[in-house]
Amino acid sequence: MIDALSGLPKTFYFQLVRGPLTYGHNNFVDNGNQTITDTETGLMWSKNDNNSALNWSDALIWVQTQNTANYLGYNDWRMPDVKELQSIVNYSNSPDYNSLPAIDVNYFNCSSITNENGQSDFPYYWSSSTHAPYNLTGNATEADYVAFGRALGWPTTIGSWIDVHGAGAQRSDPKITANFNPGATVHTVIVGGITYTGYSWGPQGDAIRAANYVRLVRNVSNTVGLNEDYEKGKFKIYPNPFIDKISIKGESGSTNYFLTNVLGETIWEGANIEQKCFSALEAGLYFLRINNQSSDFTIKLIKE
Repeated sequence: MIDALSGLPKTFYFQLVRGPLTYGHNNFVDNGNQTITDTETGLMWSKNDNNSALNWSDALIWVQTQNTANYLGYNDWRMPDVKELQSIVNYSNSPDYNSLPAIDVNYFNCSSITNENGQSDFPYYWSSSTHAPYNLTGNATEADYVAFGRALGWPTTIGSWIDVHGAGAQRSDPKITANFNPGATVHTVIVGGITYTGYSWGPQGDAIRAANYVRLVRNVSNTVGLNEDYEKGKFKIYPNPFIDKISIKGESGSTNYFLTNVLGETIWEGANIEQKCFSALEAGLYFLRINNQSSDFTIKLIKE
């Protein structure tokens, strides 16, 4: 990787980690109702974004209006946190590489915009994650976003807008207006006789917009990943995947079970079972919630 400013190779430190090899993989399901479920994360996304740039506060209000309207049949939409938003970035795409947004366009639609440099581009998307103030004191006046198009900057050493961070970059914007930052610099660019105005800030001149787009998300499940024979505390659920029946070994006392599909619809509920036959279910992915006085968790089940 070459540094855009110096032209020299970039070098980084790294941290070793171990865990599931499928981390970061998506398994999208188009539900046919303008929603997309990622069965790897248990999150349901709106296929389309809000098609409008809003400041952070107005974006939060817009989310609530969609819940009031029961948008796409649900009233528990929210703005994703920055890690959730990062989970749907597709780094195989970028405007300068293949003219596509950094998302899986087989499942998602992404609004088009014209950026500060007069280029056809794709939006930044707000997250619900507040960005800590740089001096770590006072009010946090910025929120994180993820760029699904060019992550523009105006480096002082170059003196023009460039894609300084690349599609998929995570940065932060003021929650209110672009000129809220007293250190922001105003730049104007004329392209085809049209004047475009933008704000930049920082050593790499990151573009400041403060008006970004929103993609809705809701929880289908609070579990991540697929377990085989599942053990949690005093519970064991097996086999997984299953063909007809699942067996549950757990603690004594009243325990309630709720089985939902990828649309979040409850298709079965019961209590105090040791074995349950689901032979009538279609093959696919399901979520089993287990709830009692001491436990409340959800696992993924695969019906073969």
